[in-house]
Amino acid sequence: MDSTCLLLVRRPKTGLLAGLWEFPSASLESDNPSLKACRAAIDKYLKSILGICANSESELVIERKLVGAYKHVFSHIHMHMKIEWMRIHVDKKDPHWDTNAKTLNGIEEKWVPINGLHDVGLTSGVKKVYEKFLEFRGRKNITKLRGKRKRID
Repeated sequence: MDSTCLLLVRRPKTGLLAGLWEFPSASLESDNPSLKACRAAIDKYLKSILGICANSESELVIERKLVGAYKHVFSHIHMHMKIEWMRIHVDKKDPHWDTNAKTLNGIEEKWVPINGLHDVGLTSGVKKVYEKFLEFRGRKNITKLRGKRKRID
């Protein structure tokens, strides 16, 4: 059984895609920022919002790799995402790392077992990012997170 957990944060309670869960992300002005700029932005987000130090000097980070890129079009919004995977050292005794949702610095976050993402409200863009992550990890039998579509006659 896979003991991997993924960090999710909840979107604000109002606005576009209110209350849904997503992977931590940082907005950048450029449609094609460098990997260095992407890493600096997400490192700043993780440190300031969640208190996680993930920069290159951090002892928490065991491994960090670029998974790929994805362009998500949602109505009038075009999101260009660079997807990065980071494996970090976790002290299971530290309550910060448990799988119950908690609010830190105004952001609700939780660690979700990789097999438990089916039970979480995710956006379609986040589901596609997750699928790219599974492909990156070499999963041959990817379980799609998309729901069933109704046929309308």
